[in-house]
Amino acid sequence: MPPLAFLKTPAIACLWLGTLVTVAAILVLGRIQVPRVARGTAVAVRAETGDTTLLLLLPAPARAYVRTGQHAELDAGSASPIVLSIAAIDTALLDATTARRRFAHPASLIAQLDVPKLVVTLSSCGPRGCLTPSVGETYVVTTLVGTRSLASYALSGS
Repeated sequence: MPPLAFLKTPAIACLWLGTLVTVAAILVLGRIQVPRVARGTAVAVRAETGDTTLLLLLPAPARAYVRTGQHAELDAGSASPIVLSIAAIDTALLDATTARRRFAHPASLIAQLDVPKLVVTLSSCGPRGCLTPSVGETYVVTTLVGTRSLASYALSGS
């Protein structure tokens, strides 16, 4: 009985082994989930009702992953971040022109709008306390907006 073809040419065996290892790695990376983090800026503005509202400005691609009720960690300079929940999500992106028409004294808000951004309204109280910001104050915010697989990093635009 003649020897098998891959024993005659070890290059074919190496090619098959490499292919099997690659497929197994892709399957494993597709099952490992990592958090999807969105970083933005929260700005205190005066709403139409006269109340001070805390708006979270996020990059536009985060729109598909942000949901009402998710938590956002706001860095207010204290030892631990303040956790606030997402109260409402605007359907339209906010740009500088719209901000000028919609809000009184929007200078600190317009400074954050280099490109149109997703606007999310944050609650004023969370499990660790309440925040009473003054109009114009800005805060750095981090929020977890779901998970994604490690394999999705290889795909562009995901």
